[in-house]
Amino acid sequence: MLADQGRVLKRKVRLIIGTDEENGWCDMPHYLAQEGEPTMGFSPDGAFAVVNGEKAFQTVQLRFPSVSEGPYILERFISGNRANVVPGEAKARINVPQGMLIAADFADFLEQYPFLEGNVQQINETVRLTLYGVQAHGAYPADGKNAGTYLAYFLEQYPFGGDAQAFLNFLGTTVHQDIYAKNLGLAYRDQKMGALTLNIGVMRYSHRGQGNILLNFRYPKGVNLQAIITQVQRHMGELAAEVTNVQAGMPPHLVATDDELVSTLSEVYAAQTGQYLPPRTSNGGSYARLLKRGVAFGGQFPDVKVTSHQANEFTPVANLTRSMAIFAESIWRLCQ
Repeated sequence: MLADQGRVLKRKVRLIIGTDEENGWCDMPHYLAQEGEPTMGFSPDGAFAVVNGEKAFQTVQLRFPSVSEGPYILERFISGNRANVVPGEAKARINVPQGMLIAADFADFLEQYPFLEGNVQQINETVRLTLYGVQAHGAYPADGKNAGTYLAYFLEQYPFGGDAQAFLNFLGTTVHQDIYAKNLGLAYRDQKMGALTLNIGVMRYSHRGQGNILLNFRYPKGVNLQAIITQVQRHMGELAAEVTNVQAGMPPHLVATDDELVSTLSEVYAAQTGQYLPPRTSNGGSYARLLKRGVAFGGQFPDVKVTSHQANEFTPVANLTRSMAIFAESIWRLCQ
């Protein structure tokens, strides 16, 4: 659009399209190694105004034996598919003593928590439970209702034994609704980048098989991976788990607020919208963190509902045209 207007840009402008941001981030390091790093840049994969800081993120895996004992047997427990998403659904299959009914307990539980939905089926001693919470982006666990930990919290009241009880206690008590990881001894807040947060993204249990839990941490400067692993190991209770990091995470990223990149983009947003918003830190991650002078900038407007990583996510078409105007002026200004 700028070229069509006959604008003469004083700097080279690159449009770099990454395709692996939801997986292993393998593409951009390869690109930068081949083509070199831009002097500065922004990624339209965040919010307006300027996101000049991004917390570190790391996924920690707990693997453990899953043998149930006692009068109640946990045959199977499944919730979540990705570490960076708050699970919106959880399912469990349990065996109960003859004559024991839990449908009434489950109905009372759902009445106590009206933001949850669910159903229960019982045939003889086999009970199948399904619970629906609220799915959300794992970077902001407070926006969701974790179906997995709520289902574990409900099941804790029954006399499971062995690995099953340890599994349910860890999910239903230790990490349930603990988005700042206080119960893991990891509560920490940085003045510039904010607080550490925790999402329990994947929960698996299979009787006489292998259990698995994925914990996704977002944290500011001042915290490191070894501290996280050590504290998780100290607070697992009876859960006999091996704690490892799933893959190489990302360190914290911060560009100074007085950097010309940050100040210029902030000025453009203020001029286009009539509203100044100070730079801020995000719990999410964008490709901007791979540049020394990289920030996330748009295209989520503060007056539009955030639906990322939720069912039926969308953005209004009007957002795209508003963003185009802001991006065009930003490129023009940065090139001067």
